[in-house]
Amino acid sequence: MKKMILILGVLFLTACSFRNEIVPVQQHIPQSTSSEASTSSIIQEMETLTLEPSWSVFYRDETELEAAADLVIRGKAAHRVNSPYVEGNLSTYHTNTQVIVLDVIKTDDMPIYDDAIIVSQMGGTFGKLHVVSSATTLLTENQEVVLFLRRISDGVYRPINEDDSIYVKTGDTFLNIATKSLLRESYNRAK
Repeated sequence: MKKMILILGVLFLTACSFRNEIVPVQQHIPQSTSSEASTSSIIQEMETLTLEPSWSVFYRDETELEAAADLVIRGKAAHRVNSPYVEGNLSTYHTNTQVIVLDVIKTDDMPIYDDAIIVSQMGGTFGKLHVVSSATTLLTENQEVVLFLRRISDGVYRPINEDDSIYVKTGDTFLNIATKSLLRESYNRAK
């Protein structure tokens, strides 16, 4: 019994000494400034939704992409365009970018006016919701690209299988975002 009381006494003293050591350490933790706190609260308020699309058709190369495309262009991303969305409706969570058409490689029977189109891509920021997809890399301003697109409405197009159909200019060549393969040189025409 004496051993048990002695062990309990040692445990009690040890617990008290740990508690005393913790309090001073907590007093030395720097407090965040108001700008850090507001940034932190904004990040905490923002929700992230991750989309994992599953494509029904796989395209081996640009020849197959071109056959499936309504429009194939070489262009330059100009700027983001207001993307209206409906909260809770995933089909409206798209980022729209105006793309200046430098060269038309293939077109359907819909003419392109004003040498510019809107490219709509999955994802972006919508109010307090940030929507991301491993299949989507949003176009950035002044980025020169070759795009294989499907028409969704007059003047608005979507990349086929998102990143699969986007080739970005790197040096003198165009590199596919998804596969890292080079675009055939015959697509590098200039207007």
